[in-house]
Amino acid sequence: MALYIKTDDYRKYGISKSSTPEQVRAVVQRELNIHPLFVRFVNRHEFIRVDFLKPRGRRSRGRGKEASKQGGRRQRFK
Repeated sequence: MALYIKTDDYRKYGISKSSTPEQVRAVVQRELNIHPLFVRFVNRHEFIRVDFLKPRGRRSRGRGKEASKQGGRRQRFK
């Protein structure tokens, strides 16, 4: 679950679109009183996304030997 905060709403705390994620995390943790938090900017720094759980890494799409020979897509065997 994530919380989205408009960056302009935190301007009174000294947060702007050019702030670093570490600065934003410190302010949001102090404001929400929740530890740990994971923050990142979304939509060209318009919003701050706050995750309460550590985000999962992106899943890698491994290519097997068969897929690399066939150009990417695997075909079903009939």
